Amino acid sequence: MALALAGAASSLVTLAGAMVLAGLFVAPALTTAYLYADELAAPGARTRAGAWVNTAVNAGSSGACAGAGLLVGRLPLPLCFVLAGVPALCSAAGGAWRARTRTSARAGGGTRAGGGTRAGGAARRPPQPSDLSAVPAQMVRDRRQ
Repeated sequence: MALALAGAASSLVTLAGAMVLAGLFVAPALTTAYLYADELAAPGARTRAGAWVNTAVNAGSSGACAGAGLLVGRLPLPLCFVLAGVPALCSAAGGAWRARTRTSARAGGGTRAGGGTRAGGAARRPPQPSDLSAVPAQMVRDRRQ
């Protein structure tokens, strides 16, 4: 969102402020992605799950840089900033849509779209933000032991 608004920046100081604001969300987003991958992966596949998160981040960054390089020479700069914010907005909309459909599925009985549960029996609940808040403290306790 901040990237999309950066296109309306009237000065270099405003642009720098918008970019700093956008950058504030990078570290928490990466930390959350790694924590989700670690939480959802089987104990023997956690390293591989973290590697896939790293691969996805690097591929997305490389692809975005290549796409931006192609667009900057052909479109006005403010429009390039707006287009740079579109993937983040689409991602947020997709996450909100998925959360809404999961909530309605739980209210309707908690079954999957195909009518069944996971292969192992009961449906597995995705980690909630409250579950992940204890992860760093638990990691510290585990290292001390």
